[in-house]
Amino acid sequence: MATANFIDLVDEKTQTKLIRLFINVDQASPTMENDIGFTHNHQAELSYDLQDDLPTESCTVDLEKQWQKALSQPPALNHTYQDEHNKNNKHLVSVYQTQIEHTLVNIAKVEKLVERAEKTIIGTSETSPLIDHYQSLKDRYLVYLAKIQALQQQQFSKLNQ
Repeated sequence: MATANFIDLVDEKTQTKLIRLFINVDQASPTMENDIGFTHNHQAELSYDLQDDLPTESCTVDLEKQWQKALSQPPALNHTYQDEHNKNNKHLVSVYQTQIEHTLVNIAKVEKLVERAEKTIIGTSETSPLIDHYQSLKDRYLVYLAKIQALQQQQFSKLNQ
């Protein structure tokens, strides 16, 4: 059964050679020793030149060509990874922009609080701890704003690479 499956895989010329070989092997007799010939190690030296036509070699060549083709193409994973990376960078830029906008709104609110506090405390000569606190808040918001803008700029440069 295995022989029939193997023979069906090859071309007609090779099939003929294989069939002759199998017939000769099945009918091994003293007269066939001239065709096959035995060495002193009792290993058969076949007179048929099947090596060039064996299906395993042609299959190996086809398989090697398929592998070479597959290996010559860059993996699709890299494209997907790069697309996802760009998508994430764009999202980060958007998130940073939202944070910048909210921080600017908070800075404006703190500035209004400072103005109100200064108007309220106009009659006193010493600075109010409340005004100092608001100024400190404003300074922290300005530092935070600078950091967010730097991070956003970093993401912009990654997108442009």
